[in-house]
Amino acid sequence: MKRALAFCVTTTVVSWLGVSEARIPGPAIVADKGGYELVLPDTMATAIQRAVPGFTVETLAAYDSDIQKYYECTSRQAPWAVVGDFDGDGIQDVIVDGHVGVQRFRLCVWGATARVDTILGQTWGQHGGEIYSSVLLYAQPGVQSSNFNESTVFIFADGYVDYFFERAGSTWYWKDGKWHEFGSYD
Repeated sequence: MKRALAFCVTTTVVSWLGVSEARIPGPAIVADKGGYELVLPDTMATAIQRAVPGFTVETLAAYDSDIQKYYECTSRQAPWAVVGDFDGDGIQDVIVDGHVGVQRFRLCVWGATARVDTILGQTWGQHGGEIYSSVLLYAQPGVQSSNFNESTVFIFADGYVDYFFERAGSTWYWKDGKWHEFGSYD
């Protein structure tokens, strides 16, 4: 009886709101009509706009054609975003790439507080339209290794990889109140 009631309530909500409105609250990366999008709770989206007014999240169109063709998006990763619990507090955080004009940013939005930290801010060319050749990847807790040597590091919470497509990358993880880099090319 409980299952039937839950199904009925879910069906009613989806019917009433419509499929496009019955969305998860985020943060998450979800399939969209044209590809994938980052879904953020209102508190995170508002915090980003307060920290970087006019910030626009990147889309797949901003990336090299090989990335557009071969990158595997999941609910945790897209070339421009990673969803994970980076500080180990049990609440999902977000790393997101985006821009305001020709100014490019990589931001971390902490889920528990909606505090926004700027990880990277740089100006790209004067005309805009530059193509990204690096992507973000989700790094799960555990041993991280390198393709270029025998080095490893153990991360206790989620992390992310800044990966230069088919070349090299660095795993970034939060420890002792700051970001640490483990380079796959070290």
